[in-house]
Amino acid sequence: PSFKQDLVTKMAQRSRPNPRSEPATGAANAAGVAAAVANRRVSQSASATASSPRRPLPPQAPEAPTGPGGAAAAAATTTLRIRLPERGGKPLTLNLPCSASVADLYDAVAAELRLIPCDFELRTSFPNKTYDRSNAAESLEEVQLLNAALILRRF
Repeated sequence: PSFKQDLVTKMAQRSRPNPRSEPATGAANAAGVAAAVANRRVSQSASATASSPRRPLPPQAPEAPTGPGGAAAAAATTTLRIRLPERGGKPLTLNLPCSASVADLYDAVAAELRLIPCDFELRTSFPNKTYDRSNAAESLEEVQLLNAALILRRF
């Protein structure tokens, strides 16, 4: 159908009287309202499934056992966002275990960006602190870099 035919059809549908606008009394009114509600539900569910097909949910991992202090022992990971000045504002996101060392972080960044680990340093903006190879043996948890935002500075 052409655009003009669609427009004429829509205009004809609008000019028809609305059966719900006429007042009804008693049982007829209740039956009419119930039928209208049922029709609306059916049409809404049909249009929702036709317009946006539902994707199946991804399988969920079983809950991790909790250790002392209520922390999840098996799911002890941290997400680090590293801002790169030369990348146009898109940060590098890394997921590492909390027990990973600062040297592991440097190695992961170097591998992701194809750099040599001694060609850059990682810093936090607040508090202003540099994490370099002198902190290499310390874990991310010890230097308080869990879920941190870092800035990469090249030399």
